[in-house]
Amino acid sequence: MSGLRLKRVSQLCAEVSGWLVIPMMFSIFLDAVLRGLFNVALLGVVESNSLLLVTLIYMGLAGAQASGANFRLTLVTERLPQRVQAVLSGVGWLFVLCVLAILGWFCVQEALFSYAKGETSYGLVSFPLWPSRIVVAFGLALLWLQLLVDGLVFFRDGRDPFAASAQDEGASSLPQDRL
Repeated sequence: MSGLRLKRVSQLCAEVSGWLVIPMMFSIFLDAVLRGLFNVALLGVVESNSLLLVTLIYMGLAGAQASGANFRLTLVTERLPQRVQAVLSGVGWLFVLCVLAILGWFCVQEALFSYAKGETSYGLVSFPLWPSRIVVAFGLALLWLQLLVDGLVFFRDGRDPFAASAQDEGASSLPQDRL
């Protein structure tokens, strides 16, 4: 998958995750109105909104990276020489890739286990947990792929994978003789 296609997929997943706020708000509003007016609760609202919230968060991670919207702390690093900044960005990128790979591996294993066991939540409505576990694994895998592509661009072109300016076509936040 090319970098541009991956960016589009990441941003599409983020777009879908953003739209999930609407059914969450509607179900919470409807539940509150029914409780207030008729003293009747909607069954499964908490469980379904938990799944929607997990989906909203994890499906949006790669899109945030693709658009350069993930947060960045540069209080110390921005005062360092650009060569040191480039080295620290490369080390940070490798560290994040390793951590996400480990997290993703465990999330995939947990999703497979949850699916095989038919794991459900405890509560008034028995809600399957495996869909949310699959969404977490998928979201982390997509973020890992997005970071991998951004990091490869960093090593090829010198564009910092964590900087918002790196997402602009042709922008370079590090010198070309970076390492």
